[in-house]
Amino acid sequence: MATTDPTTATVRGYFEALRAGDAARLAHHTLPHPELAALVARPLSPTAARHFAALDALSVRTAELPRDRLLVQAWLGEHVQLLVMQATAAGYRVDPRYPLAALRADDAPRTAARAFYRGLLAGDVAAMQALAFDARGVELLANGGVAPVDAWHHELLVEMLVLCELEAGDPFEVPTGTQFVGPRHHELGIRVLQALTPEGEIPFLLRQRDGDWKVIPFHFIQAVAMRRGATFGTA
Repeated sequence: MATTDPTTATVRGYFEALRAGDAARLAHHTLPHPELAALVARPLSPTAARHFAALDALSVRTAELPRDRLLVQAWLGEHVQLLVMQATAAGYRVDPRYPLAALRADDAPRTAARAFYRGLLAGDVAAMQALAFDARGVELLANGGVAPVDAWHHELLVEMLVLCELEAGDPFEVPTGTQFVGPRHHELGIRVLQALTPEGEIPFLLRQRDGDWKVIPFHFIQAVAMRRGATFGTA
C-alpha cells in the first residue's frame, strides 16, 4: 500500500479542512491563531473550488527555511499554493498568518511594499527610489540578482505576493542573521511586513515620510553588497 509522507498528509488535511469549512479539523493542521476561523467563514469561491477539485493529484515540494520551518509549494493541478510550515512536537503545522493575510485588501504599507517588489523584479531604479525611505544605494538594486523574466511573469509574482504584518517579538531574517520586531521599531513608527515568495520570505520594513509609506531598502542593498564581497557585523 502506498504511503504518504507526514508533511504532504498535513498539507492535504489542511486543504480538505478548507474545502469542508471545518474549523476544528483546520486547527489540527495549523499553528494556533485567534483569527483562524476566518479561513472557513466564507463559502468557497468558484476559483478555490476548481483548485480543490485537483486535490487528489496534490503534489508537494518543500525547501528548508530558518528556525525549523519549511517553504511549501503545494501544486493542485496547474495551480500552486505557497505555504510555510513550522516544526512542532506533533510534526509540521501550517502557519496560518499568510493565508489570513491573503484575505485582507492591501493597506498603504502593503501597497508600497508590493510596488517596491515590482520595481525590484524589473530592476526599475527610478520606481524603487521613489518608494524608498532613503534612496541612497538603491541604484545597486538594478542588478540585484533577480533572474530576468518577462513582464507577464513579473506581474504574476507581484500578484502572488502575500504580505503579513509581524508583531512585537516576531523574528525575521536579514542578510546577517535573525532580527526581531522590538520596541525600537515601534518608537520609530516602523512596520515590519513579511512577504511570501516562491523563493522564500522577504521582510519589508516601512516608515512614513511626508505622510506616505516608504520602504527602508537597507537590507536589500546589504544583500547585494554582501554578494559582492562586502562584510557586515552580525545582526
